[in-house]
Amino acid sequence: MQLGGVQATPTPWSSLASAELGPRLVHLLGVALAGSIASLVAWGRADFWNASEPTHYPVLLGLFSHFGISLVTPKLSRYPSARPLSSILLAALITGSLTLVIFASLRLYYSRAFLLTFFALSIATHWVASMVRNSGKGMIGIVPGGISSALAAVPNNRWVLLRTPVPPTSLDGVLVDLHAEIDGRWKKFLASCALNGVPIFHSAVALEMATGRISLDHHSLEDLITPHRPIYEALKPILDRILVLLTAPLWVPLGIAVAVAIKLDSPGPILFIQERVGFRGRPFRMLKFRSMHVDSEKNGPQFAKKHDARVTRVGRIIRRYRLDEIPQMINILRGEMSLIGPRPEQRKFVDEFTTQIPYYSLRHLVRPGITGWAQVTQGYASDAESTRVKLEHDLFYIKHLSPWLDLLILWKTIQTVLSGFGAR
Repeated sequence: MQLGGVQATPTPWSSLASAELGPRLVHLLGVALAGSIASLVAWGRADFWNASEPTHYPVLLGLFSHFGISLVTPKLSRYPSARPLSSILLAALITGSLTLVIFASLRLYYSRAFLLTFFALSIATHWVASMVRNSGKGMIGIVPGGISSALAAVPNNRWVLLRTPVPPTSLDGVLVDLHAEIDGRWKKFLASCALNGVPIFHSAVALEMATGRISLDHHSLEDLITPHRPIYEALKPILDRILVLLTAPLWVPLGIAVAVAIKLDSPGPILFIQERVGFRGRPFRMLKFRSMHVDSEKNGPQFAKKHDARVTRVGRIIRRYRLDEIPQMINILRGEMSLIGPRPEQRKFVDEFTTQIPYYSLRHLVRPGITGWAQVTQGYASDAESTRVKLEHDLFYIKHLSPWLDLLILWKTIQTVLSGFGAR
């Protein structure tokens, strides 16, 4: 089972029959029904193996996509705020697109009616299996002390703060703050849990995976500077450039339309160019479409506010839907930014926050991004306290940097842009 994204080893009494047999039966039955129903829709008969068309290619494609969703969904759903259905839909989009590209490239026969029906039923199967799996999760006990109260206050998790030791066999796992003082009776309880095979987890890690933030109060510098994924870090700038070039037919015309609107709306330059602090603390000139009146920062740098009078009419629209960030595609091609990463800040704010907030400079371990984990989970930060929370989100992203987390952020960015969440 998973504990806020932390994989727990099964306890002796959490047998395969109770933990995984239900979801596996759902998958087996779902795939069989999906194949038969999709065959009936596409070829008029449920026994696709007897159809006159070469059905083996579409069936293989459907099975490949189904098991692809099974592999990708856990990679996405382990992160906070990743809801099961949303993760399944994103996994379906990824695997479905990949399989269709492969078959189209090889010019193999496939039936649209079969694939669309099979795909829809496959998504439904995964959703039902996830509900069956979640319904079988047991209780997680939290040992009092340290950050236990903060962990117990996190909603939507199957854990409970223990007042007194309970029989270990009634729990599927135990959370304890390993940095806190633990009295004798709880030490005996933890020893009993270990003897009975009940997994024990550090509360700080569970809190991190449940909230999507790395608490600056409960982690040491050693915890924060963890080994990264050097291969993905090396490939990320290349993948960013490829994606920017592939999507140029979309953002270039849109950028031209925004530039014309800005020129017609208010006097001044189309672009707003400002020095920001980037990868490893190096300064660079970040490009944006101008969304404020000229000389909006004549009194010095300042955070944008709600209903800021400095913002132009066109500026309110492009800021709401993040269209002012389009010129940063050029920064990505230059290697100064990434599609995903912590938002770059001005030198003045960086200097202030470096003295006020511990470990603030660690956010420069990766390239800054157009969007990021903090942007899609927290929104806009306008003071030192909200910037501290933003840093905790940024450190979570840096620690858990992976293509799966980047895909989830892209998915949530689309939802954020459509909703206007966090815009100023």
